[in-house]
Amino acid sequence: MKIRRRKNGTRKAACFLVYIGYFTSWVDCEGQVNFYDDIYGHDVKLAELLLTD
Repeated sequence: MKIRRRKNGTRKAACFLVYIGYFTSWVDCEGQVNFYDDIYGHDVKLAELLLTD
C-alpha cells in the first residue's frame, strides 16, 4: 500500500484497482486457439446461461 501525504500534512493510503481475469481459452501469437481445463467450473455455468431458452 502506498501512503500519500496531503497538503495539510496528514497521510492517506492510496487505493489501487485490481482486475483478475480467468480464461480457459485464448488465441496465441500464432493464431492458434488454446484450451485449458476449467478448474472452477465457470464454463458449465456460462454454457447453461447461453444455451437455454
